[in-house]
Amino acid sequence: MANVLMVDDNRDLCQVVQTALERDGHRVETRLSGAELTEQLCRWADCILLDVMMPGEDGFAVCRCIRGLTEAPILFLSARTDEAAVLKGLGAQNIGAGKHDRVKQGFHCGMRIEAAYGVLIAVVCFAGAPFIMKLFVTDPEVIHLGVRFLRTVSLFYLMPAATNGIQGFFRGIGDLKVTLVSSTFNMVFRVAAAAVFVLVWKMEIEALPYSYAVGWVVMLLYELPMLVRYLRSHGDEL
Repeated sequence: MANVLMVDDNRDLCQVVQTALERDGHRVETRLSGAELTEQLCRWADCILLDVMMPGEDGFAVCRCIRGLTEAPILFLSARTDEAAVLKGLGAQNIGAGKHDRVKQGFHCGMRIEAAYGVLIAVVCFAGAPFIMKLFVTDPEVIHLGVRFLRTVSLFYLMPAATNGIQGFFRGIGDLKVTLVSSTFNMVFRVAAAAVFVLVWKMEIEALPYSYAVGWVVMLLYELPMLVRYLRSHGDEL
């Protein structure tokens, strides 16, 4: 039977899981945060169940610390299934274990998935815009505006796919500054662009998707040099 360590701030969930696993003969230890973990406890575990969304250090940050101590499998407990979260989890595990080559491989794979996802969503939104709008409204004028919005924004969907993957990479290696700054740039420039498009250029519904595009462009202009700098500075490790 296995030694199972569960880290989750939900005390009731910990109790339920512990009861179920102990009923099957496993030995279970639970902790409510990463701050309660010790080196001895991490090395004791054959398998670690790790919550992602916890107060203080999140599960990815805790994972990087654990992975430096043990090779035990780490299973993330999360409702998130987006590619950025996957990249973040992959990066956290491998950075902590010192397996930088796998970080690079995972990043490349994740970006290919992001690109495929972005193209798929763009095609669906552009080709299926009338059908999508009719699922929610019946007013012809509203449908017309919605179709214009969806078809315009679909032209730019590769940009959020790219920035989503890059942000997941930086979160995974523990550099939250890049994601914070780029997200702030996105919001500021998006609002400013929307104001200019509407108040100065008198644009209609297209002002929204074009303002989104401005925000995404600014994000990439900041994130890409940071990514290149990181890859060059860690070239011997990756």
